[in-house]
Amino acid sequence: MSKYFKFPAESDLGEGYQYIEFNDQGWPIRQAECYGGRWFNSNKKYHQELDSVGLWDQRLTESGMNLGEVVEAHEFEAVWKLSNQIPVVTG
Repeated sequence: MSKYFKFPAESDLGEGYQYIEFNDQGWPIRQAECYGGRWFNSNKKYHQELDSVGLWDQRLTESGMNLGEVVEAHEFEAVWKLSNQIPVVTG
């Protein structure tokens, strides 16, 4: 069963949050991040302009990071949906 966490984060775009889904073995399988109201995720086909967004490369137990805040599956799914929306460019 997956576990979902929210971590404070910082990037070139400012301060924000990372939401990460971990599988039963503790490996990250999906990750969404928000900085300055802009959403990104580990699905690079949507957000190629931000090189730093991608899945963690460590298991949850090996990361050495604070576990952050546990979130419910429905909260993660809502965030994942937001992060997969491609912004409309006009002009």
